[in-house]
Order: sequence, then C-alpha cells, then structure tokens
Amino acid sequence: MIAQDPISKSLAFIGLGISIILALFTGIFQGVWLFPAFLCLTGIVMQRDLLNKQVPDREDSKGLLRNMLFLSIVALSSLLVVSLVEPDIFKIGNVLGSRLELTGADSVLFGVCMAIGEEEVFRGGFFNYFLQPKRGSPFVAMAASAGLFTVYHLAVYQNPQALLFVFSAGFILAFVDLQIGLIAPSMFGHIGNNIFAYGTGGLLAGVLASLTSPLMLIIVGAGFALFILIVVRRQQKGRTK
Repeated sequence: MIAQDPISKSLAFIGLGISIILALFTGIFQGVWLFPAFLCLTGIVMQRDLLNKQVPDREDSKGLLRNMLFLSIVALSSLLVVSLVEPDIFKIGNVLGSRLELTGADSVLFGVCMAIGEEEVFRGGFFNYFLQPKRGSPFVAMAASAGLFTVYHLAVYQNPQALLFVFSAGFILAFVDLQIGLIAPSMFGHIGNNIFAYGTGGLLAGVLASLTSPLMLIIVGAGFALFILIVVRRQQKGRTK
C-alpha cells in the first residue's frame, strides 16, 4: 500500500487550505478554487478509509530522503520525456487557464493545488484501492489507476496523443510511488509538471506578480511556516522515541 508520508500529508492540507481561502475570500473565478479543495479533501478521506495503519514516520532516515528526492526527479524527468509525444501538451495548461480566467501566478498556483489534489485521489486513493490483496498485481493496479486518471482528463484532452501522455503519466507516477511506498515522489513530480504546463510563457511574470500580491504573500508565508513547523515537530518526536 502507498502511505501518506509527513511531506505529502502536509502538502495535502496546505493545498486544501489555500484552495478554500482563495474560494472564500477572493470571490472570483466562479468558485473554481473549490475543485482542487474538493480533490484534496476527497483524497484525504479515501486514504483514511483504505489504509488501516499509517507507515511509521521515517523522515529521519537519510536513505529514505535521498530515495524520495531521486524518485521525485525521476518522476518529473519521465513526464518531460513522455511529453515529447505531444509537443503542445504544455500549451493545454494555458488553454485551460484561459477557460477558467486564470492568469499568471493564479494559473500556476491552481496547477500546483490541482497536482496535490489529483495525487491524493488517484495515487493515494484509487491506486491503493487496486493494490489491495486479491484485486490484482501491482502492474494491474498501475494500469487501472492510470486508466481512471485518463478518463478524468477527457474533459480537457481530446486528441489521442495527449491522452497517451496522461495515461503514461499516471502509470509512471504510480510506479515511482510503489518503489518507496509513499506518495511524496509522485506529488513533487506532478507539481513540477503542472508548473511547466500552467506557467509556460508566463511563469516568470506570474512569480513576479505574486511577489506584489499581499494575499499571495500571506498564503505562501503561512503555508511555508506551517510546513516547516510540522516537519520540525515530527523530527523532535522521532528523536524522543
């Protein structure tokens, strides 16, 4: 089974919090921020039901952290290589962003929150469901979860090349998580992929715009502080055991 690790768990709650804050207090984009919030919350609930027990905290293991970083790089690199099948794949993020009236930093932040939510649902939820005993081999679980991931994207991607990319991406992300038993590698790889997809041609402008936005500064600062606090607290608990 693929477990929630401290990093992915923190990112899930940060993604949920950012989406809810933007949905409640910005009053724009016709509630589009509720969608990544719904994904994050759904993924968290699915995993609580599927996982009878959490994998023990092992963030103090240097070997684990090295493997997690390595597999995250493998995930992102693999997605970038597979994207060569459809050279315009990263332009679709901008098309989706314009359809949702998102631009600049908002578009990139939306992509990050969507990546977190989708990993919670498809790798932490559906992939774990198909990995349960008597449901099939790990290969079947990877293929099945990747198939659902592709069906989910039918509203955005219409051509076969793009759908091939989505299926391959879902399979790769499930594979790297299976190697370590944690969700963090696919989450980081997916986040990196969406930053490229939603920020193509305007990533730098979006980052610069975010620096001048008080709301964005508050959200990013609070999220980063919360993330560091959670990691430090877990490390302290690990040392006292």
